Amino acid sequence: MNRLIRLIARLYPRSWRQRYGAEFDALLEDVRSDGRTAANVLTGALTMQVQNWKSSSILVVAALVSVAVIVGLFVAIPKSYVSKALLKVEERGSPKDSLDAFNKTLARVESIAKLTELIKADNLYLSESYRMTLEEVIQQMRKHIHMTSAPNIGALALAFEYSDPQMAQKVTQDLATRFLEENVSNSSTTLSILDPPSLPQSPMRPNKPMIIAFGVACFFLMWGALSLIRSVSRRHAPAV
Repeated sequence: MNRLIRLIARLYPRSWRQRYGAEFDALLEDVRSDGRTAANVLTGALTMQVQNWKSSSILVVAALVSVAVIVGLFVAIPKSYVSKALLKVEERGSPKDSLDAFNKTLARVESIAKLTELIKADNLYLSESYRMTLEEVIQQMRKHIHMTSAPNIGALALAFEYSDPQMAQKVTQDLATRFLEENVSNSSTTLSILDPPSLPQSPMRPNKPMIIAFGVACFFLMWGALSLIRSVSRRHAPAV
C-alpha cells in the first residue's frame, strides 16, 4: 500500500513536487498506509491538477466523461425488443363474464407448465438459466408479457419483450396462438388475430434519448464541479 500511495503522489504537479516533495515524503512516513490515506492523497493530487487547468481543459475532460458515461450505459444495458400483436375480442356475454373468462384464459397461458413449455421449446433465457432457478426465469418471462386493452377497437394488445427481435416475434405468435386455443371453450368471448406479431426494427431499450440526456447532464455536472474545485483551490492556494 505504501508503494501505491507514493505512486499516487506522483500525480501532483511537477512544480508542486519540486517545492514540497521532500516534506510530503516525510509526512507519508508518519501516516498510516491504508486506503483512507491513499484516497486523501489522490483527492489532493487531482485537486492540485485541476487548479492549474485552463477552462478549455475542463471542458474537454467533462466532455470525455460524458461520452464515457453514454458509451458505458449503452454497453451495460442489454438491448430489448418488443413484438406486438392485436387480438380481436368479440363479446357474447356480459362484460363481467367476458372479463372473468379472459382472466382465466390468461392464467392458463401464463401457468408454470405452459411457460416452461415455451421456454424449453424456444430455448429462451439461456444465460439467465445458469444463475436463476426455473421459477425465477418464469417470473421474469411473465414480466416481459404485456397485455393492454384497446376498447376503442374492441381488441387486446399482446406484447412480448426479449433480447432478440426474431425470437420476440416468434414468442408473441406462440402466445397469441395459445390465447386462441385456450379461449376455444369460452362461451363469453371469441378471440381472433387482428394484427399479426410485428418484427421489431429497433430496440426499446436502451432508451437512446434518455441516455444521451443523462450524458449531457453528466457533462454539465462535471464541468460545474471541476470549475468549482479549480476556483476554490486557487482561492486557498499558498502564495508562491
